[in-house]
Amino acid sequence: MLEIIASEGPATQSDIRKKTSIPPRTVKYAIKSLRESGMIKEIPDWKDMRKKIYFVQRHRLTA
Repeated sequence: MLEIIASEGPATQSDIRKKTSIPPRTVKYAIKSLRESGMIKEIPDWKDMRKKIYFVQRHRLTA
């Protein structure tokens, strides 16, 4: 998942599920783990505030 977000840019959980066919619960757990480790960051989707957009913390990839 980290590779998808890093290579294709910011994505929602739905975007990631569509690109990977990974079950929703697995995507949610993986995103939570990546967020807690500081590898990705979460921002609100201004078009739909119910959604979150995830993007890679580039400085964390090189550290």
